[in-house]
Amino acid sequence: MGLAHSAGAAEWQATAGADVRWFDWREYQGGHQLLMERGPLAAPSLGIAVWQEGWFARVDSVWGGGMTRYDGHLQSGPAYSARSWEEILDTHWRAGWQGETLSFNAGLLQRDWRRFIEGSTTVSSAEERYRWRIATVGGSLRLSGMGEPRLSLDIGMPVERHQTVYSRQFDRFYLEPGNGVWWRMAGSWALPKDARFSLEPWYQEQHLADSASVTLTRNGVAQPFQAYQPQSVRRELGVTLRFLLGATH
Repeated sequence: MGLAHSAGAAEWQATAGADVRWFDWREYQGGHQLLMERGPLAAPSLGIAVWQEGWFARVDSVWGGGMTRYDGHLQSGPAYSARSWEEILDTHWRAGWQGETLSFNAGLLQRDWRRFIEGSTTVSSAEERYRWRIATVGGSLRLSGMGEPRLSLDIGMPVERHQTVYSRQFDRFYLEPGNGVWWRMAGSWALPKDARFSLEPWYQEQHLADSASVTLTRNGVAQPFQAYQPQSVRRELGVTLRFLLGATH
């Protein structure tokens, strides 16, 4: 006897949100802190997910920025303090399986970051643009309690990385920041239960090793100066308020 089987229809969910975060970037040279950039940033976000019979695919993107404070030493020269504008764009593609309590996923995270450091009468302003593509794995655990809280952890390593530096004194040049682990821990709670809002506190951190040095040029002519990206760490602590735009059930 044959029995007809009909697979469940795919479901989808779209969300929008915004976060506030504390941004902290530090560079090190010879084991000593060279500089830091710190300050609050804000970023809206969008996400969409599709799943069927436990399997899912989703993409989440966040874009924003703000003004921070640059404080520390240049690679050569005296201490320097200035304002620094930060612009961030993170897009995370993931696919995996989600059960009643546990979920697992693998994905690709693209991180774009632009920093513009204001100059002075003695120091030239500088603009740096970074891009990382990071292979990630992660999972989440659903806890019992009000709002069905869920904890998640994602970790990854770069598969591609670029840095472009613009300066008034020298030609544009390119660096390749060293490898380093990225990880993120987050929580999620519905406010209140069965509401269309959720609150998500989170923390993420990314480490970079030293890059190779490059010789600087001016109008195509080599100069007696070299530059490199020092060992660095980027930390962000934030909270996201997310709103359910629409879903099928």
